[in-house]
Amino acid sequence: MKAILKGVISQKYGLNQEKIDYQGIQQQLQEQEIELSQQELQQYVQRADILIQSLIQKSEDNAEERLQKIIQEQGFDEERDIRDIIDVWLKNQEKIYSALMKKNTTSKILDKLEYSINNVSYSKKSKGLQEITSVVSLKHIIPSIAGIPEQKLDQGETMTKSDASTALFGSNLQQALKEGKQQISLKRPIQEGKVCDTGDEDEIMKELWKYSLDSALQVNEIANQNLLIIDQPHNDKDYKHRLANILFEDLKVSSVLFMNSATLSLFSTGQTTGLVVEAGHAITSVVPIFEGFPLPHAITRSTIAGEQITNHLSQILKKQGYELPNDIINDIKEKKCMIAKNYQLEVNNSNTFDTEEKMYELPDGSLLEIDQEARYSSAEILFDPTIIGDETSMSLQEMMLDSLNRCDLVLQSELYNNIVLCGGTSLLRGFKDRLHHELRQNLPKHINENNINFVENLHRRYSAWIGGSMLGSLSTFQSLAITRAEYEENPENKIALIHKRTF
Repeated sequence: MKAILKGVISQKYGLNQEKIDYQGIQQQLQEQEIELSQQELQQYVQRADILIQSLIQKSEDNAEERLQKIIQEQGFDEERDIRDIIDVWLKNQEKIYSALMKKNTTSKILDKLEYSINNVSYSKKSKGLQEITSVVSLKHIIPSIAGIPEQKLDQGETMTKSDASTALFGSNLQQALKEGKQQISLKRPIQEGKVCDTGDEDEIMKELWKYSLDSALQVNEIANQNLLIIDQPHNDKDYKHRLANILFEDLKVSSVLFMNSATLSLFSTGQTTGLVVEAGHAITSVVPIFEGFPLPHAITRSTIAGEQITNHLSQILKKQGYELPNDIINDIKEKKCMIAKNYQLEVNNSNTFDTEEKMYELPDGSLLEIDQEARYSSAEILFDPTIIGDETSMSLQEMMLDSLNRCDLVLQSELYNNIVLCGGTSLLRGFKDRLHHELRQNLPKHINENNINFVENLHRRYSAWIGGSMLGSLSTFQSLAITRAEYEENPENKIALIHKRTF
C-alpha cells in the first residue's frame, strides 16, 4: 500500500518523475502473501488517488464525514489502508511545503495542489478519523500570564518580588492559585501583541521562555535551540532588537527567526498571496500579502478585538445584575455570542432561539439567560465601535476596504479572491457571513461579487502557529534565521541585520 501511494504522489503531483512500479509492488505484495493482479493493482491506485485528493482539498466543516463516505465507497480497509495512506502522506508533506516555499515554482505547484493544513489523521485510540493541526502537533498552550508570589517583610508589610525569579506560569500558576496558600500578583507581560517595557516585563519573559522550553517542552539545553518568534505586523525593528538581545545575550539560543503572524497564517492555507484578516485577543489587523511579503503601506489595525468584546459583554451582564469572572465571560462569549448579518433586526427579535440555546449554566448550577443584547451587541463593536463610545477606530469592514483600496488595482481581484480569516475571534458564529455581506454592500465596480472568497480553516485560532510549524520543519529555515554568531559579529549593525532578515 505504501509503495502504491508513494508512486501516486510522485507521479501525479509532480514532486519527481518516478513512475509507479507495478511489478515491483506486486513482488512486494507476494512476499507478504498478498496476491493482486495488475488490473486490481491499477484499480487500487485509482482508489488511493481519490482519497489523496480528498486529503489535499481545501478544508470543509464536514471533512471527516466526507472522508468516511469515500472510504466506504472505495472499499478501503479502514484500520490498515488509512493508516498507510496517512503515514505516506505526512512523510511527503515536507517536499510539498518546500515546493510551496520556492517562489519560482509556487504558481506551478499551486495549480496542481490545493493544500490545507487541516489534514486528516488516523487515530488508533478512536479507530477513526480525526483532524489534527499539523505535522508537528500543538503540544502546549501556555497563557502569557505570570504570577508573582508576594513576600512579607519582618515588619508585616507585603511586597512583590521584583526580580521575577519566583514567577509562576502555566500549570504551576494554576496549582498555586487553586491551593490559595500565598498571595499572588498577576502580571501580563504582553499587551497588544508585544512585550511591554514599563517595568520588569523583559525579566518575566525570560522566565516564561525558560519555563516553556524547560518544563513544558523538556528541552535540556536552551542554548542549542532554534526559535521562531511569531511577530505582529506592526512591531518595529527596535522592538525586535530588544527581543533579540534577550534571546541571544541572556538565553544564548542558537538562532532566531522573526516572522509576522499574518504571513504564517497565509502559509498555513498553502497560499502565498491573499488578504489576511487576523481577529485575535488584543489586536485586529488586516494585512495584504503578495508572494509571501506583506504590503506595509496597506496594513490596517485596531485594538477592537476579543478582549474588548469580553469587556463589553461583562458590562452588559453587570447591568443585568451578573458580575462574573473573566473566564466565565469568555466561555459565554465563545458559546453563546454571535455576529448578526443585520444587527438591528436580530437584536429586536426575541424569538430567534429556543430556551436551551438561550440558557447558560453557571458553575454553581444556576442558569443565566442570554438575551439578544448580550448575544449580539458584545461582538457588534467590531463592526460599529461607536457602541462603546469609540469615535476614532475604524470598523472591521472599513479596515478591510481601506487596506484593499491601497493596493494596486491589478492585485485587488486576487486579494478579494483569497481572504483568509484567522485568530480566535474569527471563530464567532456569523463572522464570515457578516464580512461577506459588508463587502458586497461596498464592492468597487471593477470587482465582481462572485470573486469574493473566504478561507476559514477549522483550526484558524492557531493558524499562525500552524504556518510556523510548517516553516520550522523545512530545511530552508536555517538559511532564513539569524544565528548567534551572525548577531555577535555585527555589534554596530544588529538592528539592520534584524530588519533585513525579518519576513
